[in-house]
Amino acid sequence: MLLRSAPDSADSAAQTRPDGLFRCDLETLVCSPFAESLPLLGRVVHLEIDPLTDRVFVADTGRHRILMLGPDGRELDRYSRDLKFPNQIRYRDGRLYVANTNRFEIAVIGVEAERFGRTLAPISTDRPEIRADERRWPVALSPGGEGWWVIVATTDLSAGGIYRFDRDGVLLQALGREAAPDPVALVRFGDWLVVSDRARRRLVWFDTEGAPAAGPDFPVLRERFQALSAERDGYRQLELLFTVLFAAALALGFVAAWSQLRRQAERTSTASGAEAAIDPRDPDIHWLEPDAKVLRQYKWLAYLTLIPVPLILALAAVYWDSHVQPLIMAGAAGLLFVLFFALYRWLAGARLGIRDELLVLRDWHGNLAAGSGEQIRYSDQFLVIGKVIIPLVLQNQSVFSKAELVQRVYPLMRRGRYLGRAQAQALMFARNPWLLWPLVLLITGVVGVILFFPEMAWK
Repeated sequence: MLLRSAPDSADSAAQTRPDGLFRCDLETLVCSPFAESLPLLGRVVHLEIDPLTDRVFVADTGRHRILMLGPDGRELDRYSRDLKFPNQIRYRDGRLYVANTNRFEIAVIGVEAERFGRTLAPISTDRPEIRADERRWPVALSPGGEGWWVIVATTDLSAGGIYRFDRDGVLLQALGREAAPDPVALVRFGDWLVVSDRARRRLVWFDTEGAPAAGPDFPVLRERFQALSAERDGYRQLELLFTVLFAAALALGFVAAWSQLRRQAERTSTASGAEAAIDPRDPDIHWLEPDAKVLRQYKWLAYLTLIPVPLILALAAVYWDSHVQPLIMAGAAGLLFVLFFALYRWLAGARLGIRDELLVLRDWHGNLAAGSGEQIRYSDQFLVIGKVIIPLVLQNQSVFSKAELVQRVYPLMRRGRYLGRAQAQALMFARNPWLLWPLVLLITGVVGVILFFPEMAWK
C-alpha cells in the first residue's frame, strides 16, 4: 500500500516522518519510505499499481507529469507530453489511461517494460452532448465492462456528470445527476461501480452497466460518514448564527444611519426658512414634467428584473436539489424590482414649476413647496425646498427638459445654497425611506450569501 504523509497531522509519529511515499503492510500497519530519491511531490498526487509487475505510476498533478517507478522505488521513466493537470490514472492491458483535466481528454499512453511507449488516440470529453451541461474537465475514471466510466466536472471541478465510453472513445451512456449530484471519485469494486458523492456525504453503488444497485454495508464507513455529516452540520449552524448576527448588526447600523439622516434633514429644512404659500392650480405656474424617455427606461428596468424569476423557478424544479438557491435568486430579483419600480414612481410623480422668481416643487406624494433665494437647496442631482426633494439628474440623464432647466430653472436655483453630494443623498434617503430599505435588504442578503450560503446552499 502507498500513502502520502501529512506533515500537519496531529499524529506525532506522522510529523516526524519526511513527506513522500510510503509502502505499508496492511497486516502490521508498519510503513516504510518508498522512492526516497524522488523530489518533493506536489500536494495533488494520484497513484496506480500494475499488480503483475508492482510497477507504480504516479501522477504529479501540479508539475503536469507522470512518473513510472519500479518495485524498489527507483524511477524508471517520466512522461509529460501534452499533459495539463493530470488527475486520476488507471493501468489496463499495457496502457495507462490518464484524466488529462485541462486538455479535456482521457490521455492514452502505451507502457513498455521499463519506459513509456507511444501516445495513442485520446478519448475527448470536449464534445457537444457533454459541453451542453457546462462540463468538459475529466477528473476521475474507472473501468466498466469493455469501456470506461468517467467523471466530467465543471470549471471549478464540482457538479460533475458520470459518463460511459467504450474503448474507442464512443460515448455510450450518461448517468442522471439525481443519482449522485456531486461525484468526486469512482472505483470498480467487484461487480459494482462505487461513486463518492461529496454533496451528500455518501457512497453510491451501481452495477457495471450503470443501474443503481444495493451495495454492501460497511459499518466503519457509515459511522465515519455520519460523524462527518454531524460535524459539518455543526459548522453550518455556527456559520448561520454568525451570519444572522452580522446581518442584524448591519441592519441596525442602517437604522442608526437613517435616523441620523432624518435629523440632518430636519436641520436642513429648518435652516431653509419659511416657504412661500402656493396654489398648484395657479395658471401663472409653468410646470415641467419628467422626460417620458427616462420614465420608460426605469419602468422597463423594473419589469426586466422579473423576467428571470419564472426561468429560475423552472430550472429549480428540474436541476437543483436545494430550493434555497433559487429562492435567494428570486428574492434578489424581487428586491431589484421593488427598487427600480420605486425609482420609477418617484420620478413619475415629480413636478418642477416656475412662477416669476419662485421655484415650485411637488413630489409623488403630492407634497408642495415653493421658495426662492436662500430657501432653495440644490446639488448636482437633486433640488430641495423645505421637506420636498425631487431629482434633476440620474445616471447622467436629465430628468426634465435640459433646455428648460438651463434657461429657466438653473438661474433661479443658483441663488440658493449648494449641497455636497453626501449631504444631498442623505436628504434623498431621509425623505424617501422606501428607496433605502430595498437597497438595505439587498445588501444584507448579498452579505449573507457571501458569508454563509456558498458552503450550505450551493453545494
